[in-house]
Amino acid sequence: MPHFSDLGLSAPILGALAAEGYTAPTPIQFQAIPPVLGGRDLCGIAQTGTGKTAAFALPILERLATVPRRAAPHTCRVLVLSPTRELASQIADSFRVYGAGMPLSTAVVFGGVPIGPQRQKLTRGVDILVATPGRLLDLIDTRSLTLSSVQVLVLDEADRMLDLGFIHALKRIVKLLPRQRQTLLFSATMPRPIAALAEDYLTDPVKVVVAPSATTVERVQQGVVFVPSDRKRDLLATLLRDPVLERVLVFTRTKHGADRVVRHLVGAGIEGAAGIAIAFCSDEERPYLRDIEKLTRCSLRAIPSKIPAARNDSIERQAKATLPRDAGLGPVRRPRAAEPPRRRSLPPPTSGAETRPLAVRFRLSCAARRQPNVVP
Repeated sequence: MPHFSDLGLSAPILGALAAEGYTAPTPIQFQAIPPVLGGRDLCGIAQTGTGKTAAFALPILERLATVPRRAAPHTCRVLVLSPTRELASQIADSFRVYGAGMPLSTAVVFGGVPIGPQRQKLTRGVDILVATPGRLLDLIDTRSLTLSSVQVLVLDEADRMLDLGFIHALKRIVKLLPRQRQTLLFSATMPRPIAALAEDYLTDPVKVVVAPSATTVERVQQGVVFVPSDRKRDLLATLLRDPVLERVLVFTRTKHGADRVVRHLVGAGIEGAAGIAIAFCSDEERPYLRDIEKLTRCSLRAIPSKIPAARNDSIERQAKATLPRDAGLGPVRRPRAAEPPRRRSLPPPTSGAETRPLAVRFRLSCAARRQPNVVP
């Protein structure tokens, strides 16, 4: 079995890994760390939970430590782009943990929070900057950051960034980077847009592909229908007309694919029922609500409500008391001609909760399961 000490990592990093209980690298780490240490560009295809954060964080820390120099004001030496604030925070935490014994600085910036403290972090410059594309461009536009000193660029979860519509932001960011740099791209899948992105941004890259470990739910019967790609949506429409299938969950690879499926089903006479979406929004989650309102360009009306005394009172009864009488609470499903929309009660609210409206547009996507005892 390989060991992290076999990969050419220094004592401080090995000590940090040992402190976290990690001794053996995962396949993506074992294959990616040596070429990244050697300065090669890399395209890594691996699912979330396979340990790809450490696959780029460990060799980056090693390379920065071998060339100790302080980052200039308003610059960074390494730029890691992430599609979401949650993932960006996790990546920054990993850099801090693995580089605990090194004099390297790490900062993370993302939207939905005040920009002032983030600008202050960049005043003296940082070694490693983890950012979401939108907030990064905000900092560049306000001259709080320049990318002229970036030595390593990491595009993490590249397929998700494209799926979330960050392609134009990525193109603008890359134009601001030095031509002489190391670029690492990681993605869970390799569709044509990602292949084109790798071709444009990577120079003679090493390609590492790691198949994920997959398990299925024991009580769910698994089946497959072999059908040409251009007939899949027709087959789906046919299946949904089967009265046995009252509730169906459909997965697509991208949100654009989900949009195409929905348009086809509507054209085939199969539509989602009208309904109401209610979500709980705590005080600390208000920035998320403002982001949603900004994205949807819709100001959401708050539903005044008090916590019911009896724990068996349903949210449905509570919501109906504050909404117009003609507002239905039908589930999202295929309506039938002579059947009124069904109603279902949601779980009772816990003590101290608030109910606030939240417009939700459901997207269909696949999520990978995080494996236990794997270096993230």
